[in-house]
Amino acid sequence: MCCPSNAALILSLLKEKSSGVFGHSIVTGIIAREIAVDIGLCDDEVNILYLAGLLHDIGKIFIEDSILLSRENLTFKQFNIIKQHPERGARTVERFISEKLAPPILYHHELPNGKGYPYGLRNDEIPLSAKIISTADKFSALTMERPYRSALVTDMAVLVIDDHIKTFFDGKSRFVRSSLKSLNMRDLHILSAQISNDIDSLLASLKYSI
Repeated sequence: MCCPSNAALILSLLKEKSSGVFGHSIVTGIIAREIAVDIGLCDDEVNILYLAGLLHDIGKIFIEDSILLSRENLTFKQFNIIKQHPERGARTVERFISEKLAPPILYHHELPNGKGYPYGLRNDEIPLSAKIISTADKFSALTMERPYRSALVTDMAVLVIDDHIKTFFDGKSRFVRSSLKSLNMRDLHILSAQISNDIDSLLASLKYSI
């Protein structure tokens, strides 16, 4: 059984830690929900993907600000600390919210070629839920303004991750592309900033049966 009060509390900790990571997480959750709907997942799976998207970076609350919020290139040691966040996030949601959220959070940085982390899984070893969160995460990041680049428009962001989409989703890749292209990312990032002050509203549409 999902615990909504714990989800709200943990999200508030992430917001306090980094408004940027929190805003990115809102957008990731919304994108993941859209993909899940468009590829035909059931309501409970859609709910899991939405909440997992909101919480996918929750492990970053345990990372020192000097590393997480650094604008400098990270050292090898610092990047290895960053790479701990999927495992720490998965343990957190499994303990305090729902064990069903753990796999998409734990594996969302795995890559089809086996060069992801934390376990170097390959395409067929990565759960579909994690593939959806991974895609939503990348798409959200590409369409956000960064100090070193402008936000990409929707169609360009789809092109950048097209190989990722084709490898991960195979026969359903056209549905994923269509789902992403239908999103107005500029408005979505603006919306995430507006609703970030009301965390309960992010969770209101969930059916807490997951």
